[in-house]
Amino acid sequence: MKLRKINSKGFSHVEMVIVVLVVAVLGLVGWRVLKNTSHAGSNCTGQTLNASANGQYVGSTGQCVTYLQIISIGFTGIQMPVDGLFGPLTRLNILTFQRTAFPTDRNQWDGIVGPKTWAKLCSLVPANRTVEVYNAQKAACGKATFNLPGDKGPTSTPTDYGFGWLNGITSDSLGHIWVPNMRYNSLTEINAKDGSLVKVYSDPSYGFKSPIQVTTDKLGHIWVANYNSLTEINAKDGSLVKVYSDPSYELNGPYAMTADDQGHLWVTNSNAFTLTEINAKDGSLVKVYSNYNLYGFSWNLASTTDNLGHLWVSNGNISGSLTEINTNDGSVVTVYGNVREYSFEKNTFNKNYGFNVPYGITSDNLGHIWVVNLEKDTITELNAKDGSLVKVYSDPSLGLKEPITIMADNSGHVWVVNILGNSLTELNAKDGSLVKVYSNPSLGLKSPSGITSDNLGHLWIVNSIGNTVTELNAKDGSLVKIYK
Repeated sequence: MKLRKINSKGFSHVEMVIVVLVVAVLGLVGWRVLKNTSHAGSNCTGQTLNASANGQYVGSTGQCVTYLQIISIGFTGIQMPVDGLFGPLTRLNILTFQRTAFPTDRNQWDGIVGPKTWAKLCSLVPANRTVEVYNAQKAACGKATFNLPGDKGPTSTPTDYGFGWLNGITSDSLGHIWVPNMRYNSLTEINAKDGSLVKVYSDPSYGFKSPIQVTTDKLGHIWVANYNSLTEINAKDGSLVKVYSDPSYELNGPYAMTADDQGHLWVTNSNAFTLTEINAKDGSLVKVYSNYNLYGFSWNLASTTDNLGHLWVSNGNISGSLTEINTNDGSVVTVYGNVREYSFEKNTFNKNYGFNVPYGITSDNLGHIWVVNLEKDTITELNAKDGSLVKVYSDPSLGLKEPITIMADNSGHVWVVNILGNSLTELNAKDGSLVKVYSNPSLGLKSPSGITSDNLGHLWIVNSIGNTVTELNAKDGSLVKIYK
């Protein structure tokens, strides 16, 4: 009988080699995890934080990312869940900050938080100077760039309308306006007729957790996108219909929500780069679309439907693309991009559409699709019928400065919200001509991030900095009221 050679530890030489290999592999895995995880320590300025290199899933994680998210919100006003995950919304905030902090150095506009970006984050004074921003800046940088009374800061109390960390807004068919408040995990309902407060919904049963977006379906229900769930409300009386959090829906950072004419709701999942289809009639799950190679989803933060029954999803990565889907069966029609993207229905390759971090998207009543390109300060117009490029708008007279949201009204006009320009651009959808750029400080546009229109012909815009809502008369752009 052959005897094994045993070493001093009681293992054979072969077993010892296996143990060494296993330890080495575990060590490498652990090193990679630690490398991608941020730790607060004394401060965070020595760490490089970024999104994932391939544009899929989240990148850096940890306490320093949490601090970074809070600080960047203080500078840009762009709201997002503070979850310690460096995903598409965190990257969007950093890109916006870098464009302001390094106006003449485009090389710094990369969405990566390295030494130079940290230096600016830790030396400049944020526009939104809350106690949360103060504490985060002090923890991440070792000091804050502004003072609070007694170094404690103001009491975190809502405004009269319950506003706090605003991003989304919508209107229903009953003439009411709905605004989610991320800071207070609540939802504000306003009567558009006179601007009076109807109610602030904050009961825990509604499941609000960092509510960031809101929309209305064709059945008269309100849908709110939370951190990893959806809340459905009856607009008629504000009663809770259901909170959707079942794992089968794969709601991972749900953001844009669009209702189609068939009574279905389409939800983009910004952290997972997937799309969830729900039957709004009974809330049942239809399907989760997750084939990246087929649908091209990447940082999918906005969507709209056209009059042909197609859904359009903007993919806000650096190269940028637009995915067109047939809502009848969920099949992909075309992925429009700046490279030679293939059209499945037309058997052709597409042209350069000028996409660069395409963000907001809308469709007009003429059958055209409009997309704002956040990083290039441009607008792309397409013909929904065949996907052909109509025009890329880039003239400086349009006043496009970090265009983040776009909306077409029923009067044939297109409205663009410029979060960095603190302004609103109005275009004639028929020929794309400029009507006017609204930038007067009296309008109260401070990091505006969302827009909707009511059935009275008025516009409602949420302002991220200052936590206010501006109401304008769409006919002439005159101010109706600023709600605080």
